[in-house]
Formats: sequence, structure tokens, C-alpha cells
Amino acid sequence: MVRADKIHERLLALGFAGNERTTRREVAEAKAAYAAGHRRRYRPWVPEPGMWLQFDWGEGPRITGRRTNLFCAWVAWSRFRVVIPTWDRTLGPRPSPARGSSRWRDHHTQHHLSAHRDFCCP
Repeated sequence: MVRADKIHERLLALGFAGNERTTRREVAEAKAAYAAGHRRRYRPWVPEPGMWLQFDWGEGPRITGRRTNLFCAWVAWSRFRVVIPTWDRTLGPRPSPARGSSRWRDHHTQHHLSAHRDFCCP
């Protein structure tokens, strides 16, 4: 920390003819200018609608002994979440645990997820 009285003593030793008040005023201005450019500010992050999507891959359950991966994504502004099961880390055909009685549910879920994937992950 810089003290004006110590600076004034050094200036007197160098031949400065001004008074201590002048030195204090100039040191205060210099400190204010430095502080203005070096302030820490808290600026909360406010995402813009539709501009930020965060995603990650996770390990899913085993289906008939085969490993699955989960593509998890969320839109920051709306906090909308999507989880898409895949066989590998591509967004190709999705695994479905059972065909037959759950055929409508699988089709509906896949259609619903693909619609959201197209909406939030162009």
C-alpha cells in the first residue's frame, strides 16, 4: 500500500517544493484511478433465450447385456432438459428395451425426443 506521507518525504528529498496537501491529493487521485480499472465486480450470468445449450454424455443401463449411453442436454435459459438413450455416442437409432406391447410408447417417446432434439440441437 502506498502512503502519501512517505511519498512526500521522498519527493522533498528529490527537491519538490510543494506542500503535503498537494501530495496527498495527487496520491488519492492516482489510487482512485488505479482502483477504477482493477475492481472486482459481480455480474450474474443471464443466458439469452435459445443461445446456450449445455450437454454431456453419461453411462446408461445395460439392455439385453449391451451397454447404452445417455445424451443429456439442457437449455440454460429455460432449464429444459433432454435425455436421449443411444447405443454409442452418436445420435443414430435409439435403443428400446422391449418391442411389442410398448411399441406405441417407444414410437411416441422417440418422436417426442427427436422433436426436442431438432428444436434445441440444430
